[in-house]
Parts: sequence; C-alpha cells; structure tokens
Amino acid sequence: MLTRFERDQRAFEMKCSHLNNSRASIAVQIWMRRAFSLVPMKVLILRALFKKDLGGVMKIFISHASEDKDIFVRPLAEKLKEHYEIWYDEHELKVGDSLREKIDEGLKQCDYGIVVLSKSFFSKKWTQNELNGLLGLETANHKMLLPIWLGIGEEDVKAYSPILADRKALLASTGIDRVVDDIKLAVSTTENAKKIMSKSNGQMAIQRLINKVSEKELNERVLRCESGVKFVNDDISYIKENVKKALDNVCVDNKKMFRIDGEIVWGPLNFGLKISVQELYGNSAIDSKLRMSIFRVEMFGNNPQLQMENFWSIKCASETELRFIDSSSNLMNRDEVVDCIVASFCNLVHAKSD
Repeated sequence: MLTRFERDQRAFEMKCSHLNNSRASIAVQIWMRRAFSLVPMKVLILRALFKKDLGGVMKIFISHASEDKDIFVRPLAEKLKEHYEIWYDEHELKVGDSLREKIDEGLKQCDYGIVVLSKSFFSKKWTQNELNGLLGLETANHKMLLPIWLGIGEEDVKAYSPILADRKALLASTGIDRVVDDIKLAVSTTENAKKIMSKSNGQMAIQRLINKVSEKELNERVLRCESGVKFVNDDISYIKENVKKALDNVCVDNKKMFRIDGEIVWGPLNFGLKISVQELYGNSAIDSKLRMSIFRVEMFGNNPQLQMENFWSIKCASETELRFIDSSSNLMNRDEVVDCIVASFCNLVHAKSD
C-alpha cells in the first residue's frame, strides 16, 4: 500500500517523464515543485533529470581487526546501515590473513572501503609493503579507501607506514556520529565529482544550482539559530586560543618573543594582533565574519596604526564542521586559519624588522 506522499511523488515523476532537459522543461519541472512543498527542490530536480544516477544503494565494506569489532566496528556498521549497504563480517582480519587480498576482495564487491587502523590491526604484523599497498589498490580499482584511527596517533601510524600517515584519516575518538557524518560527506563529495565529470554543460549548471541550494539550506538551518551562534563562537574561541598557544611558545635565548594581554598578542616592535568576530548576533550567525587585525603602536603615540587586516566569511561544511572563506575564496578549516594567522603576524613583524 503506497502512502499519499509516495502516490503524489509517482504522479509527479510520470508528468515529468516526457520532458527533455531543455531550459523550458526544467523551468516547468521547477514550477511543478509547488505541488510538493514537502520535497526539497534539489531532490525533485535530481529525480527528474538524473534518475539513473540515483538508482541503487552504495555498498561499503569495513576492514578491521577482530579485536575491534565490539568496541567500535559493530556500532559504526549499525549506524552506517541507515544510509548504505554494509559488509564487514566478511572482511574481519585475523592472524594469517593477507591484508591486501582481503581489501582487494572488498573493493571488487563494494563501492567504498573503510579501514579501521588500531594497535590490534597493526599487531597482525603485516609488512611495510603490504600496508603501503593499500593506496595502490585504491588507485588500481578507482575506488576510495577511508582510514579511521582507533586508539592510535600519528606517530603510531608512521611507525608502521609513513605513506598511510600522510593520508587524511577520521578519528574514532570524535564519536560514532561525527565519524558517520564525515564518511557521508566524503562519499557524497566523491560521487558528486563523478557525476559532474560525465554531465553536459547544461547538467553541470543544474548541479551547481543544486549545490548552491543545498549549501544555502544547510547554512540557514545550522547558523540561523542560537545553537549556530554557539557553534561559531566555539570555533572562534578555538582559533584564538591556538593562535595564542602557538605564539606564546616562541622563545629566543629563553625569553618569550610574544606577550599575551587579554585579547591582544603583543610582538616585537610594538606590533599587536587581535582576532575578533563581526556580525554575530544573539540568534543568528548567518552573516558572521572572522577578522584578523595587525596594528602597531608608536613608541610615544597612543593611536594604533593598522598594518594588516584579513576577513574570513563563515559557512558550514556539514552539520558539525565550519569552513572559513578568505577574500580569494580559499576554503579553510579552523586549524588552517590558525596557521594562516600565525604566519601572517610573524611574516609582517619579520618584514618590518629589516
């Protein structure tokens, strides 16, 4: 028995089935959207124009050490089953198994692969070549391998495989929900890239529109509320504290080069650095911006002279992560912003010291 929503949806798709992909027909389909206010515009356009792309469920396998199943892998698999078809019992790794054969088998059967790296995983005593060969398998099969670090750090991974250590990984310590969100983001980004590569100019324009609508909906939902304001404030506080921490550790002849005075970091030659946020209100962060200002106070003057100023607009990368966009439209995460601010301050002070 179909629900009313499913009957209406089927009727809509039948009405659209005879339309081609011309601008006029696309406009008609968008206009017909009014009859289905519960369905986001991006879903209607996708279903009407890219039905073939949306058929089938993504298959993901999880390669893991058997010791990690109960503490992490099974809860992760159960959560991922809400979105994908998951294979993981078949890819449980035991002593004597070939890592590369297991993962190669998984890549042949599935669209994406997750490898849970842990102390138990490394205790299987695989060779360096076999560990480094993980990325070779991915390239050969045109698939994506996504590492997750469970109870280990960068030094642990480097000790076994320097190549794997350089690979962007997810951290189990952030929690199952965050890991699942990051996996969904990685998969959707890769799939969107595949679709865009195979589309005509018209279809690519539609995809850009869909992405824009999706981005706008995400930012409206997350940032136009009190929790969104807290979200932004938390990341701004993180950036401030880590900039201060990085500069506070700089010493010359056992003397600190920078001095922390409340919200201002003072450097040599009376240079000051201040990080602030603009257009952040009590119930909305939709137009908020991060501001970095570097100024200088003359020895006998009271008025600081602005030397450099940078702004980053703040947008959502996902429900749980922000992106900072500079004046050149470069996307940065909060750690990259910290690096940029520290480098800007130190380079300016260095240049003025000559």
